[in-house]
Amino acid sequence: MADGSVLLYDKPTGVTSHDVVAAVRRERGNAKVGHAGTLDPFATGLLLILTGSATRLQRFLIELPKTYVARARLGWHSSTGDSDGALTETGRLPDSLVLPTGSVRQRVPMTSAVRVGGERLYRKAHRGEVVETPEREVEVYRAELLDSDAESAAYEIECSTGTYVRTLIETLEDAYCAELRRTAIGPFSASDAGVPQFIDFTMTDRAYMQTPMRGGLRWLDHESVARYGKPFVDCAAADRTALLDEIAYPDKVKPDLAQGASFFSMFRDTVATGFFTSKVGIADLKYMGNVANPGWHGCPDECLEHLGLKA
Repeated sequence: MADGSVLLYDKPTGVTSHDVVAAVRRERGNAKVGHAGTLDPFATGLLLILTGSATRLQRFLIELPKTYVARARLGWHSSTGDSDGALTETGRLPDSLVLPTGSVRQRVPMTSAVRVGGERLYRKAHRGEVVETPEREVEVYRAELLDSDAESAAYEIECSTGTYVRTLIETLEDAYCAELRRTAIGPFSASDAGVPQFIDFTMTDRAYMQTPMRGGLRWLDHESVARYGKPFVDCAAADRTALLDEIAYPDKVKPDLAQGASFFSMFRDTVATGFFTSKVGIADLKYMGNVANPGWHGCPDECLEHLGLKA
């Protein structure tokens, strides 16, 4: 959108979604900023930050399905269902590590931001109040067990908006959600489309792109060290985002950042090509190819007449 954007932000642990929005708002001179789906402070991963006119998309983006990777700590109980609560060791291991899928009814946890009686539940919880919270029906499309041992179990979970993953983990009974990372929101996950593999293939197939790509990566590290005292990948997510924002818009780039802008444009084009030529990207475009249209009855007579083709 001309005066708005959707930023893919990798939220670190210990930071609230509101903190991220506030930081972006300050960076952009108090511009209109929002997000499309909150993440708890202890959770990490993908947060969609909306700026300017893109905030109008919030009600659509917030309804997209979410994908998470979660690690359950077994044989323990948490008062909040996550690592921020009071922890008690039970020593009992769950009889089964299978999580429920399909339509699931969940009771909203006391630590959520849902309002009850005009006040957010977590504020009541901080005062020690306990109230009856509403129930919701959510959809868990997939809950795949990735690995497990005597202490923990890891899952990849794909679910509808409004699903509380920690509440899902609590169905194991003697377990709580120790780690939670959101890896995708709807189509917003380039790695799912095999984009890194596409870029690797492209660099091998088109040798002329290797030098500018390596040069751009070195430029990123050089600029990051100059600004933050460390290579790009070691910088805080907010610092990485701030640097990329300065080279993402060619018509607004300062002259001394021209090399970075050239690299970013090439990288963005390669990522976009990789994504939108993948199965995931084509599905996102809703491209159907050559499909018969039973409602087509030929070119209208007035068009044929206009072209001088009517018999």
